[in-house]
Amino acid sequence: MFDKKFTTTQVADMMGVHPGSVARWVKLGQLKAHVTPGGHRRITMADLFEFFKEHDVQIPDDMTHQGKLKVLIVEDEKPVLDVLAAGLRAHKDKYRVLTASEGFEAGCKACHLVPNVIVLDIYLPGLDGVNVCKLVKQHRETIKIIAISGKAPEEVQKQIMEAGADMFLNKPFDIEDLIKAIDSIVEEPVLDQK
Repeated sequence: MFDKKFTTTQVADMMGVHPGSVARWVKLGQLKAHVTPGGHRRITMADLFEFFKEHDVQIPDDMTHQGKLKVLIVEDEKPVLDVLAAGLRAHKDKYRVLTASEGFEAGCKACHLVPNVIVLDIYLPGLDGVNVCKLVKQHRETIKIIAISGKAPEEVQKQIMEAGADMFLNKPFDIEDLIKAIDSIVEEPVLDQK
């Protein structure tokens, strides 16, 4: 997490200030920065957090999610959705959990919030999981998808995998099974990006 490096413009965007302010803090030695061989400044997350601490600056809300996997759970059965979301939220240092209860909402959130992983029920009202999977993979192919269902016949499982799902889990499953599945399809933690 703390090895991630940002440009002065990225830091300015995160803090809601002009890039010139960030450049000035670097020049004055208030904010540590490393210079690339090409002469560009790069600021590590660790140095940025140190700057916040030294200057009593409130950490922007978006930055508190840095280093966490953004997981979108799509499930139309509210009790199941609540259990899955609570199970992942119990690991708040590892996951940022988003939810959707139908296919259209899932597609919109996938495009705008760009989760790292989608836990996608196949049978959804409106736009079903197979079509959500196809749409997501057409527009955001790096998003990993774990398809879930308690009643999908082999043919439907085959369809969701052909649509681009990375894995299929039969319901019911333990939250630990879901965590193992997420960890197995995400090679290394990806920083939350908007």
